[in-house]
Amino acid sequence: MRTVKLDKDKLLELVKKNRAGHFTAFEKAFSGYRQECIEVLELNLRGLRENKGHIVRFMENPPEDHTSDYDRLILMLEMSVDQIVELDARTFAQYAQDDWDWKEQWGISNSKYISK
Repeated sequence: MRTVKLDKDKLLELVKKNRAGHFTAFEKAFSGYRQECIEVLELNLRGLRENKGHIVRFMENPPEDHTSDYDRLILMLEMSVDQIVELDARTFAQYAQDDWDWKEQWGISNSKYISK
């Protein structure tokens, strides 16, 4: 099967659910990232104030937020005049199964902060 035809409203509902889950996970990861940044900055500041020759260390990249990918898709579906949407296998994986090209790296980059 190369393509599949889906009801736009059902796909839209699924994408909105996936977006909400993505944004919730991002918010949790960013909260952990923020906490870790504060701890490191306070440690660095304390070392500098005590003149301990402390080396200032900065954080890695913040967690990734791909909410805009969902928002774009939601707007496209809402503005579409077609009630039936045809997707190829790759697009189906992204839109219906929430398996985006960036998903694995996103999970890795965010997972270290979610437990904070």
